[in-house]
This record gives sequence, structure tokens and C-alpha cells, in this order.
Amino acid sequence: MPEVLKLLRKLKVIAFLLLLTIFTVQAAEQKSITGTVKDNSGQPLPGVTVLIKGTTQGTVTSPDGVFTLFSVPSNATLVFSFVGMNPQEIQVGNQTTINLTMEPSSIGLDEVVAVGYGTQKKVNLTGAISVVSNESIEERPVASTQQALQGLVPNLTISVGGSGGEPGGEMNMNIRGIQSFGGSSAPYVLVDGIPMGINDIDPNDIQSISVLKDAASSAIYGARASNGVILITTKTGKDNKTGASVSY
Repeated sequence: MPEVLKLLRKLKVIAFLLLLTIFTVQAAEQKSITGTVKDNSGQPLPGVTVLIKGTTQGTVTSPDGVFTLFSVPSNATLVFSFVGMNPQEIQVGNQTTINLTMEPSSIGLDEVVAVGYGTQKKVNLTGAISVVSNESIEERPVASTQQALQGLVPNLTISVGGSGGEPGGEMNMNIRGIQSFGGSSAPYVLVDGIPMGINDIDPNDIQSISVLKDAASSAIYGARASNGVILITTKTGKDNKTGASVSY
């Protein structure tokens, strides 16, 4: 019996030493990670979320773009995410300092839209505006700009007018429904800032069309814009391009 007790004591000591070794190895594999997150212009990004992949352990960057993570395993992967930026994953490995540059995500927010007498980036728009690109127009085998717009702009209704659909005749258009019983409900059409008939411009010459739908356009163009505005921008020359294209 005394031999059995001695054996049990030895087994307990061996088990304790094994557990102590395992905890020591795990503690040695875990470390603190620090770093700085910036955008592609070199400015620090505050509020970037830094997470250990597959866990809820993480942090956010300070106003200077600096972060610190504690007890990070060497085989961990850090996930960096921020609104408007492409998420990135970095393997920790032997690194203790990780400096990262995040790239903006391309989701069409930098698209330039004609607004009033100037342009704005799409991300900054607050009014009801629809944009039609020249690619959408070129895909349609149509003879007039009105026909090219049919079905492309929500809330823009185009119907057969008094000309009965004869070649060259303009159709009726309205954006916010019938605004007047006696007057016209047609939107105000501007081609490169000049009032024109919508079918006076060749669809092949159009670069983009912006349709201003809400009443805010009246603050820019006055009473003529009470039924909405259609802004047509024509194609122009491009930098760093050689050669010419002539059609007759």
C-alpha cells in the first residue's frame, strides 16, 4: 500500500509539471501586437476595427490611428475593417508591430454627377437624382434621346404626345405626375447648360444624363424647374488620347 501511495504522488507531480509546461508554452506563443493604420494618402484612420479572426477579441484604433492588442497567438490572423475601406487580413507570425495602409472600396461613390451648374460626387448627394451613362444609351438601338430614356429612370414617365408618335415628334414627359391642369408638366431640359429640346441632341453625342427629381432643383433654376430637370452632358475630348473619330 505505501508503494501505491508513492506512485500516485509521483503521477500527480508529473501531471502538474506537464500542465505547467503547456501553460508556459502557450504564454510564450502569445504576445502583444501594436501598429498604425493609415489611408492611402498617409493620414491616420481613427475607429478602425481590429479583430482576431474567429474570435470576439479585438480593439479599435485611436485618433492617431494606433492600436494595441494583447495576448495574440502567433498563428492568429488580424482582420482590419473600416466603413468605405476594403477589409484586410494580416497573418501575425513573428511580427509584433503591424503598420497597415487601407485602400478605399470602389462602390461607385466617387462617380461624378451633374448637379445644377456644377458637379458633385455621388456620395455627397442628398436629393433625388438618377444618372444614365452613355454605356446604357449606346446599348439601345433608338433614334431619339427620349426613346433612350424610356425605362431607365424611375418615376420618369414618357408617353405618346399630340404628334401621335410621328418620326421626329416629341413625346410627353413628367417626373412627379401631373402638376398642372392647364400648363405643361414637362421637365426643364438643359444640354451642357443650354435650354434645348430633348430630341435636338443626337443620343450618340451624350456622355451622361442626370435627372433632378425633387423640388430642390427650383432653388437653382427657378419656376421652370418645378416639374424637374433633365441635365444632358455631351461627350468631350479626353487627355492623353491620340487619334480622331469622325462620323457623318
